[in-house]
Amino acid sequence: MGIHNLFNKNQTLVVIFTAFSGCILHAASHTVSETNPFQTSAAQELKKELQEQSLLKIYFSGNLAGSKESCGCALNPKGGFERRYNFLKKEGLLEKQRPENTLVLDFGNLLFKNENITQFEKKSALQNAEKMIQASNFFHYDALNFGNLDRSLPQDDLQKIFGNSQFPWLASNVFPSSRFGATFKRRLSLKLKNSDVLLLGLSSISEGDGIQGWRSEDPHNVLLTELKNTPATTLPIVLSDLDVNELMKIAADMKRPIIFLGSREMGGWDRPLEIGQALLLHLRHQGQDWGVLKVPTKWDNKQGWYNPSETEILAKRWNDLKEESLKLRELASSSEKSIEIKNLENKAQELKALAPSAQKDIPFSFETVEMNSSFQGINKISKYMK
Repeated sequence: MGIHNLFNKNQTLVVIFTAFSGCILHAASHTVSETNPFQTSAAQELKKELQEQSLLKIYFSGNLAGSKESCGCALNPKGGFERRYNFLKKEGLLEKQRPENTLVLDFGNLLFKNENITQFEKKSALQNAEKMIQASNFFHYDALNFGNLDRSLPQDDLQKIFGNSQFPWLASNVFPSSRFGATFKRRLSLKLKNSDVLLLGLSSISEGDGIQGWRSEDPHNVLLTELKNTPATTLPIVLSDLDVNELMKIAADMKRPIIFLGSREMGGWDRPLEIGQALLLHLRHQGQDWGVLKVPTKWDNKQGWYNPSETEILAKRWNDLKEESLKLRELASSSEKSIEIKNLENKAQELKALAPSAQKDIPFSFETVEMNSSFQGINKISKYMK
């Protein structure tokens, strides 16, 4: 199964990926009888590095699609502006003095529920979009991507409401013909206490963009151009609402460590994706989750991503394979036995590709926080909920 066919059907995303994660792993000359690759000094060093270093902590969400309320799920509804505000407050991110080396980002599609808004719907859609911006001002975003659902109406109709933004909009490949009101940035360079970060925002190109008054450029070419003169010590973070297939093709072409946050998919992925030197993360829509990513602040001569929190699980899986292999070897020789041992060895080779290596030397941790009833409560944002 090819990597670009993985996401062709959204409804089978999680199921397919679970099976897929094993079948793409390349063979390595390693057998189950050798040392457990997840209990090596390299694995311990990466775990220690993540624990002891001064880390960059990235909070991100997106694809609210004009939804101020919770998702309306029958059981345990999630999301909602009030809950998002209460979570950020709990994390100390709404204070004037925010914790050091911390970013709060949104990967776009904030304003509208869909791409096609009729003349009859336009007034109410604009009113709702204005409230989405006013409420989002309280989140103190470092940047918000200018997504496909943020330009569902012509530029002339949106000029006034964008003027209410108190946060920068990232528009690296699709942007207004005239940069009105809100701060539209092609790129945003941030110098934090222990790290330099480059923020970019990529959006899917729509056939109606030119008619609506938006200028657009190929996202892949824009990204390569922006990265060309960016120092190796700077971490590029791309906020994205690109189609998953397009996003993965771009990620596979990266020649330096880079992070992609978000896509046009409305369902979240079951785990981060490491593609070459790129790390891809995504969440469920309607603000049901916040993602919290922690990464080191040193990038010189680094190659790719490794999650130490998976080490114990993978180490146990390796030991199980080894135990099964030893039991098989004790049985009488037969053609069936030889095939089974060969299958186990193949599984070991595939599993080995997930271990830390010269190509997997950047530790990271990632968790999702559900915006459930534990963050319920009236706050400053409540007046925008009506």
